[in-house]
Amino acid sequence: MFRNAYSWESNSASKFLPTLKSSIQSSKREACPLRFLLTKADRVLKRREFIALAESGHRIQNEHFIANFSPNQLGRSRIGITVTKKVGPAVKRNRIKRLVREYFRLNRHQLAGHWDINIIAKRQTADFSSEKTFRSLTNIVERISKYDDHK
Repeated sequence: MFRNAYSWESNSASKFLPTLKSSIQSSKREACPLRFLLTKADRVLKRREFIALAESGHRIQNEHFIANFSPNQLGRSRIGITVTKKVGPAVKRNRIKRLVREYFRLNRHQLAGHWDINIIAKRQTADFSSEKTFRSLTNIVERISKYDDHK
């Protein structure tokens, strides 16, 4: 008796939980029709891909970031992020990577064409606000989109 009164297996809870779970899942699907997700397929992950971008890709920079980029035939733009130890301790490096991923996740639709992009953070990026970082990344994305060497 005591076990049934306080366990999750009671009749009222088991009837309520599946309904709640399905309604939450359906509302998540409806709320985000564009599905701004960033999966592993959207990221440059292999060392050889980073090296290929550095050797044969194009390079642009502004005061906060360097971008190596090259057209791809995958049907989607991908991003790689490099933040060296010179930028600062792990907390700052991880924050920069989070901000770059978030910017790319929300704004990759603004890129003309399909590109592999490696964003390299410079030292002074460590202490910037997210707004300043996003402005700098917007400049990079606009310049990549204007690049007309896309095959």
